[in-house]
Amino acid sequence: MEYEEVEKSLWHAFDVLDKSAQAQNTRTSQVHKTKLKVFTNNLGQILGVPHAETIWDKVSEDRVDFARFLAVLNSNLLVGIHKLGAGDAAVKAQIDELCWMLSEKSYRARISSFGRSSSTFSKTDCFKLWKIFNFLCERGDDGKVLHPLRSDVEEAERIAAEICLSIGIPTPKPKFGERKNTGSDGSSFLLDFADFVSVVVEQVKQSEGDLAVISPGITEVYSQIVADVVRKGYMVKFGNKLTTWKERWFVLTASALRYFVSSEERDLKGTIILCPECSTQNFPEKPGAKHFRFKLITPNKQYELSASSLKAKNEWLSDFKKVFQAIGTSKESLQKQALKERKREREERRRLTAEEELARCAEREKLLEREKQLEEERQVKRFHANAQRFLTVSRSFSVYFLVCLSLFVCDCVSVSQSVCLSVCLSVSFPFSLTLFPFLSLSVSLSFCLSLSLSLFSSCRFLPSITPRILEEEFAKREELERLQAEQGQQLLKEQMSRQELESAHRAQEEALLNARAQLEALTMERLDADRNLQEAAEKLRSAEVERQRMEERMKLKEMTSSYKLAKPLSVREPNPFITHRGRGAFTQADFCRSPGPLNGAQDLDRHFNYSDQSGQSEQSDCSGSDGERSSPAAV
Repeated sequence: MEYEEVEKSLWHAFDVLDKSAQAQNTRTSQVHKTKLKVFTNNLGQILGVPHAETIWDKVSEDRVDFARFLAVLNSNLLVGIHKLGAGDAAVKAQIDELCWMLSEKSYRARISSFGRSSSTFSKTDCFKLWKIFNFLCERGDDGKVLHPLRSDVEEAERIAAEICLSIGIPTPKPKFGERKNTGSDGSSFLLDFADFVSVVVEQVKQSEGDLAVISPGITEVYSQIVADVVRKGYMVKFGNKLTTWKERWFVLTASALRYFVSSEERDLKGTIILCPECSTQNFPEKPGAKHFRFKLITPNKQYELSASSLKAKNEWLSDFKKVFQAIGTSKESLQKQALKERKREREERRRLTAEEELARCAEREKLLEREKQLEEERQVKRFHANAQRFLTVSRSFSVYFLVCLSLFVCDCVSVSQSVCLSVCLSVSFPFSLTLFPFLSLSVSLSFCLSLSLSLFSSCRFLPSITPRILEEEFAKREELERLQAEQGQQLLKEQMSRQELESAHRAQEEALLNARAQLEALTMERLDADRNLQEAAEKLRSAEVERQRMEERMKLKEMTSSYKLAKPLSVREPNPFITHRGRGAFTQADFCRSPGPLNGAQDLDRHFNYSDQSGQSEQSDCSGSDGERSSPAAV
C-alpha cells in the first residue's frame, strides 16, 4: 500500500469530523483544532510519537481545511512514512483501521437511510469494500487524487459483477440508461462510499439469499485489487525432486507465482519470482501424455504445468504474457494500469455518446424549426386564400348592388349620367370596404353612395379614367393569381422534400433493424459454432482415448497369441567330460570301470594315462553295457 492510500484514509476521517461538527450533517471543509488534536493523539500512539497533539499548538488558525491538515501532519508527524517498506505495512494498516473506526458509524447510517440494512455486510466486509472504494477513487489529469473522494458508477457496477462471478450467481447487466443523477450530491456518474455500497447491493441483491453468501466474493475481489492478484486457480505441477504430478493452488501476482496445497492459501509450497526474461512454452497434445501442458521458463529453472482445460490453459498463458510485459515497464501495479485504461475508454465512450446526443438535438431543432416555417407558410397561404375569397365575394356583391342601383337611377337621370354614376359606385364601394373594414355593411353602402354622388357631381372626367382603373384592377388580380400559383408550387416542393426526409428516416430505421437482426443471427451462429466445436473436441478426445485402448489391446494380443503348437526345445546333451573341475578331469574309463579302490601306482597310471583313441573305443563299449553311468547325473 502506497502513501496515497494513507492520505485517502485520512481524508475519510477528516470528512467525518467535519460533518459531525454540523447540525445538518453537512460539509464545510474545515474542522476545529480541538477535534484534530484528539485524532492526532491516537495517530501518534500508532506511530510511537508521544504528545503528538502538541503540534497543533503552533498553528494559529482555529479551523483548518484538509490541505492544511495534511501539510501539518506531513511536516511534523508523517515524516518518512512514504518511505516505509513492506515490513512496516502493519503501521499503515493500523492507520487505516483508525480512520475506518471513525467513519464506519457515519457510513452505516447513510446506507440505512437509503433503505438498505446496515447489517448487510460484516465489519470486515465493509472495511474491504472501503479499501476497494479508496483504490478506485477518481484522479485528475495530473494523476493526483481528487477531493472529495468519488468513484465512478461503472466501477461500482464492475465490482458487483466481479463479486457475482466469484460466488457463482448470475452476473447483473449494467444500467446504461439509468445513470443520471445517481450520486447524492447531484453528480451524474460519481459516487461517494455510501452510494458506492448502495449500487453494489442493488446489483448483487437479485434475491434475499444472495447477500448471505457475498462475503467470499468480497474477499476474492479485495485480494485481486489490493494485493494485485492477476489470477488464481488449480493446476497440476510436475515435481522436481519427486517426478510425479501433484495438484497445487496457484496465485499469480504482478511479480511472483506462488503455489499452495489448497485454496485456503495456508501451506505455501513455493514461490516463483517472475522477471521480464521469463517466458512460456506451449506443448501440443499427445496421446498418452498429460493434457493441456505448458512450461514456465525462468532464468534459473523450468516448471512444467498442466491446466484443467484448454480454456484455462489459454487464460493462464495470456495472464503470464501480460505480467511479463508489465514487469519493469511501469512503476504502477497492473490494477492501476487497468483502472486508467478503463477510465480512458469510459471517457471516450461518453464523449461519443454526448456528441451523438448533441447531433440528435440539433437535428431535432432543425426539424422543429422547419415545421414552424411550414406552419407559418400554411397560415399565410390560408390568409391569402381567405382574402381572395372575400374580395371575390365583395366584388360580385358590389357589382350586383351597383347594377340594381343603376337601374333605379336610370328612371331619374339620363343614360350617360347613370353610367357615370355606376362607375363611381364601382370605384367607391371597394375603397370603402378597404378603408373601413370594421364598419357594418349598411354603413359601408351609405358611405359608398355618398362618395359616388360626390364624385359624380364634381368629376366630369370620370368616364375617361374608368378604363384605366379597370385595367389596373385586372393587372393586380393577375399578379395576385400569379403569386398564388408560385406559393402553391413552393408548398408542393416543401411537401415533396419533407416526404423524402421521412422516407430516408424510415429507410435508416429499417436498415438499423436489419443490422440488429443480422447481429443477433451472427451471435446465434457463433454460439452454435462454439457448441459444435466443443462437441467435436469431445468426440476427438473420446476417439483418441478409444484409439489408445485399441492400441493397448493389439499389443496385448500380439504378446499373448500363438500361431503354432508348442514343442519341446532341442537341448544338446552336455559333454560328460566337462565337470566342475574342467575338461579332462575324468575319462570314459572312469565312468565305465567297476567301483573299487585303486591298487598302487600301476592302477593309477593305467587309468589316468590314456589316449583319445582308446578313450573313444572305451566310450563306445561302455555306452552299450551300462547306460546309467554315461549320464551327467551319475557323475
